[in-house]
Amino acid sequence: MKLPAATLQRISHERARRSFSEFAKQAWPLIETGPLDWNWHLDVIADHLEAIHRGEIKRILFNVPPRSLKSTFINVLWPAWEWGSEPWLKYLTSSYDADLSVRDNVKSRDLIKSPWYQSYKSYVAESLGMPEWALKGDQNVKGRYENTEGGHRIATSVGGAATGEGGDRVMVDDPLSAKGALSKAKLEEAIIWWDRTMSSRLNDQRTGVKMVVMQRLHR
Repeated sequence: MKLPAATLQRISHERARRSFSEFAKQAWPLIETGPLDWNWHLDVIADHLEAIHRGEIKRILFNVPPRSLKSTFINVLWPAWEWGSEPWLKYLTSSYDADLSVRDNVKSRDLIKSPWYQSYKSYVAESLGMPEWALKGDQNVKGRYENTEGGHRIATSVGGAATGEGGDRVMVDDPLSAKGALSKAKLEEAIIWWDRTMSSRLNDQRTGVKMVVMQRLHR
């Protein structure tokens, strides 16, 4: 028996709600043009991201080689997946280059604005008995956007200003470039910035999550 298209879509949405891996596979064509070549390391990343979402992990370092989709999975897809069921979450993200932080902010926002995601989040809201939410028009720029349930995404950089800002997820993706890792000054700058600025940006030290995502660059 062939199921109606609406029923198949609800089944697909439910699979994405329950599994970040499934969400990533369904959302992939909306953010990338090439095929998604799934590998075991993506299962490992997904398992840990789901554990963070469940509140089982509060501090984590992802050491992943370049070009292995770490930024796409962790900074683009995962926040959009979490917002599906917890749109009040606040993200403060950073990189050694502000343009990289903004790039991932924009890709995640574009995904959220897509018709597929709008249908997905409506389904999740209905399933969980939550109110519908949307991006706020008055706080919707590349480096910062908010939603109507109080969640936000803010992008900054190593050495950039974060005074007065905070998050439930404090995320640093590549605090050093490969070239910068060869510089003692750049290494010290990243360490001092983390210790004095980003490490204190959690809204709640008991429940908030600190994440560093990078390739292994220094002993």
